[in-house]
Amino acid sequence: MPRRPPSDANQATGAALGASLIIGLHIVAFCVALFGGSALVNVLVSADNFQQRQNWGLEAIAFAFTGIALYQLPYVIPIALRAKRRGHQGFYKGVVIAAAVTGLISGPCFVMVFGSRL
Repeated sequence: MPRRPPSDANQATGAALGASLIIGLHIVAFCVALFGGSALVNVLVSADNFQQRQNWGLEAIAFAFTGIALYQLPYVIPIALRAKRRGHQGFYKGVVIAAAVTGLISGPCFVMVFGSRL
């Protein structure tokens, strides 16, 4: 039996599901980076200097926001490849669009945070 091409409604539903999955994984990755970044800042800042540094939380948030474009790659690439291989074009498009938008948002955040230090 020949395969029928997916309808536009199925493509749109698949794209919405793919984008939703990636957004959910971004939220998880952001939380992990936020807590990991705050732990990293706590380790790097000595106990004497800790009282003087009031913005260590902001540094952890900046770390989490600016790095999302890079640490989304380990989970976006396998999901996108698997969806494309299985022929889920709508889902694939949603994954790629969500990842691209995340990269486009994260790039200016990186420049705003680290631009003056480069």
